[in-house]
Amino acid sequence: MELFDSDGTNVKIHPAAYTLTPFKKIVNQKNKTLALKELAFIFFYSDYKSDFSDILNEEEKKHEIKTIVELPEKWEISEDVKEAIAFYKKRQQTPSMQLLEAALSFVQKLKVFYTEVDLNERDERTGKLIHNISQLQKGASEIGELTSLLERLKESIAKEVEAASRIRGGGEIGLFEDPD
Repeated sequence: MELFDSDGTNVKIHPAAYTLTPFKKIVNQKNKTLALKELAFIFFYSDYKSDFSDILNEEEKKHEIKTIVELPEKWEISEDVKEAIAFYKKRQQTPSMQLLEAALSFVQKLKVFYTEVDLNERDERTGKLIHNISQLQKGASEIGELTSLLERLKESIAKEVEAASRIRGGGEIGLFEDPD
């Protein structure tokens, strides 16, 4: 579902987004400037093509996007924005995207592990080192391969989404059209 797009500096909102309940709730608020910033926030926070999609720490991601779209300092994600984020993420999910999300979560856990591992930690009972340093080095050296695999998966997803939105003759599938 292509409800949002970005040209690098601006977020473009497809008119159909204004008709969908989760987004309509945001658009119908009195402060239209805030509504547009919240819609931009939803795009940058949720879209797999977003420049912020590689930020796995939710608080860090929220803070960076909030700053870049110039939301007020005290602004917090409302229930309406949470609902719109969940809706948008669900509508764009493919099995490949779910796999990428799981892989990125795994990479985040690896990052935390390698950041926090204590190479001097010992077993209290035996006094032996808990971590095998050569295995940790081998794992660290394989991270480059993992990064390449993730990039190929992202490219595959982009092609998958593009192919799904195309119809015979090179046209685009309309929002309410059935591709079959």
